[in-house]
Amino acid sequence: MIRCKYRIHASGLLQAEQTARALAVEQTVEVPDSLISNEIEANIVGNIMSVRESEMTDPNVQPTFEAVVEFNPELAADQFPQLLNLVYGNTSINPNVKLIDCEFPDSFVARFNGPRFGVEGLRDLLGVFDRPLVCTALKPRGRSNDHFAEIARHFALGGGDLIKDDHNLISAQFDDFADRVRKCQSAVEKASDRTGRRCLYLPYICAPTDQIRHHIEFVLQCGIAGIMVSPMLIGLDFVRALAEEYPILLMSHPTLTGTMYVNPTNGFDPGLFIGTFMRLIGIDASIFTNFGGRFNLSRDDCLAIATHLQRPLGKLAPVWPVPAGGMQFDRIEQMCRDYGHDTILLVGGALLERSPSLMDSTREFMDRARERFSERLT
Repeated sequence: MIRCKYRIHASGLLQAEQTARALAVEQTVEVPDSLISNEIEANIVGNIMSVRESEMTDPNVQPTFEAVVEFNPELAADQFPQLLNLVYGNTSINPNVKLIDCEFPDSFVARFNGPRFGVEGLRDLLGVFDRPLVCTALKPRGRSNDHFAEIARHFALGGGDLIKDDHNLISAQFDDFADRVRKCQSAVEKASDRTGRRCLYLPYICAPTDQIRHHIEFVLQCGIAGIMVSPMLIGLDFVRALAEEYPILLMSHPTLTGTMYVNPTNGFDPGLFIGTFMRLIGIDASIFTNFGGRFNLSRDDCLAIATHLQRPLGKLAPVWPVPAGGMQFDRIEQMCRDYGHDTILLVGGALLERSPSLMDSTREFMDRARERFSERLT
């Protein structure tokens, strides 16, 4: 069974139990109880396993309750869109119900290919083991493609592992996108030849749906191993289809995802959405806004995201947490301590403004990351 845990804001236990029952019916049959036969009740309607009051932290706040509801996995019809519809669907319109976790049977998870590379696959691509990876972004929009290629070159010469386009680097014309990709990939390849260590360039692909495959096929022709996508902009299940279709590493950007989890009484738990769901659709590295940066996710939320990205999930590979969002050099030690060695440390503007030489600031960042971890290369 698919076991879902919901947080319900209610005046008392009776109202919470009524909300849970309404949820179990709404998500499966969406009819009055009088139209539910014994057979449908037994085989289709969600089964309420428990409803209990959560631990109260503030007696002046409305009580919260946790309800556990089980659903027959066959109701998801082996489809990711229908999975979302089943576990939250119409209930997402209720401002007092938040989906905080889902547990799936291995037989259900096996229906998804999941990440193509994951933690182990990306390490094999880079030949770097036993330490966090270091990533930066090409920014700001408004610079020339030649300027971006220089950033990529200096970052690779400084020993960086991954460099991606910023999610605002959108070209109105394909030719401009192609020019940037060619120049940045060439710069990274030449720098990697000099250092003897591989650095990967990840172009950002966000275009009308009928053009995205053309962009990916061009990127593959350039010998590029991975791309960055924004699942909330181009569609979660479309990303799943791309992950199955193309032999390419996928990094996800969290733009627009805040609409799904920042409301404390509604939406998804961020660990579930940015973690588990990203793995199901085939993401290899999931960016999220780290606590202490420009945004307001808590430390517990961020650690939960990292846990969901790497905890057992059928036979799907664990994937990379990518804490980001205004990270500074003085946060390196804490990020290493909080997330461990299977983490991608993403630092953008702080790396670019640290020193007149991006190569020097990259080397400094790499050295700080290595202080807590040994490095093994192949």
